[in-house]
Amino acid sequence: MALKSPFNPGSGQDYFEEAKQLSLNAFMQTALNAKPTARGQGGRHIHYSFCPSCGASTPQSTKLEVTDDRLYHCFACADAGSIIDAAAITWGCEPLEAAKRLVGVIVSPNQRAKPLPVVAPEIPDEHAELRRAAQRQVFPKIGVSTLIFAHRQKPEPEVLKYLTEDRGLSLPVIREAWCRQLIGFLPSDPHQCTELLSREIGQDLLVESGIWNPARRMPGIVGRPLVFFLPGLNSAEFRLARPEREGERKGLRYGPGNIPWFWRGTSGKTAVVEGMFDVLRIPGHRGHPFRLIVGSDSD
Repeated sequence: MALKSPFNPGSGQDYFEEAKQLSLNAFMQTALNAKPTARGQGGRHIHYSFCPSCGASTPQSTKLEVTDDRLYHCFACADAGSIIDAAAITWGCEPLEAAKRLVGVIVSPNQRAKPLPVVAPEIPDEHAELRRAAQRQVFPKIGVSTLIFAHRQKPEPEVLKYLTEDRGLSLPVIREAWCRQLIGFLPSDPHQCTELLSREIGQDLLVESGIWNPARRMPGIVGRPLVFFLPGLNSAEFRLARPEREGERKGLRYGPGNIPWFWRGTSGKTAVVEGMFDVLRIPGHRGHPFRLIVGSDSD
C-alpha cells in the first residue's frame, strides 16, 4: 500500500515515519496475540501462523513472514505491508489514523495522549458459532462448485500432471476419489475461481465462513485448485498444485481440524498413514489388503 507522508501542520511531525520505527513483531505479538513459529537468518525473518488479512492457520504453520521487524508478507493471501498496514486492517481504519494511534496521537486535532493500548480484540463466542454454522453450509456448496467446474471443464492438465507425476497417483484412483467427493478441483486462475465461488456460493457466506476476508478482493483459497474434503463435508483443505516455495504453506484447512482422512476398502486390515496423498497412493497398488486407510495429518 503506497502511503503519502502528511505532516502535522506546525509541528514538523511525520506520523508515518514515526510509526514505521515501531516494532512490527511487537505489534504482531501483542495486538494480534500471534506467537512466532520459526526464526531465520539470525532473527531477521520471523514467521507466524497468523495474518492480519486472512487470519489464523494451524498453530505451528508458517503462514506469514516478518522481515527486519519492519515488513510482513503472507504466503497464503499475498498481503504485504508495514506495521501501519497491519494496524489499519486490525483496527478497521485509514492508514493515517492507524499511524496516529500507533504513536499515541488522538485523532482530534492538536491533542496528544498516551499511546493507545495494543490489545487483541475480544471475539464473542457467538461469532465463533456463527462462523461454524456458515462453514457447515459453505463446504457442501464448494463441493457443488467443484462438480460444476469439472463438468464444464475437465481438470486442468497441469493439475493432473502434478497429481500423477509429482505425487504418484493413478488416474483411476483420482477418478474414484472424485466420485467419492474426497477430492475436487477449482480453477487455477484467481479471477475465474473468484467468479465461480461468487456465483455459486455468494460473497456473504464466504465471508461469514472465514474463507473470504472482506478487506480483500478475492478469497484466500484462490490459486489452490486442489480441494480435499474431509468426511461429512464439514472441513476442507485447499492445496497448491505444484511444489511449495520456501516459506509457503502447501495447504489451507478450514473447519474442524481433528477429523482424519479415510478411504474405505472391502477387506483386510486398517492402515494408518500420514496424509491424504498417502491415503490415495495405497489404492493405486494392486491387491492392497486394507478395508480402511486412515490419514492422520497433512502431507
